[in-house]
Amino acid sequence: MYVGPLYHPEKSRLRMADDREILRGIWEAKLPVSFQLAADEVYTLNLPEPFYLMVPRLLYFPLVTEKIRKHFSQYINPESVNKEKEIWLEYNGLPIKWYK
Repeated sequence: MYVGPLYHPEKSRLRMADDREILRGIWEAKLPVSFQLAADEVYTLNLPEPFYLMVPRLLYFPLVTEKIRKHFSQYINPESVNKEKEIWLEYNGLPIKWYK
């Protein structure tokens, strides 16, 4: 087998290990997300602080909606709280697609 001048088995193995680490970092990456209650839904005099989470970049949002509801529950009219009510997600005024 001819091994050309650019091929070095040890360097190739190291490069593959580095590639795996990079791919793992991308796959396991998390994003900082800020959730804010819409001003027209605030029932109290005090405005709630935003709710911050570090979420996986491949997040299925229904997995975190209960945490969001719990954080904002004290600021919403108790009579209008409905666990089945959909949470509206948007970024820069554009809705974010997510599925239940």
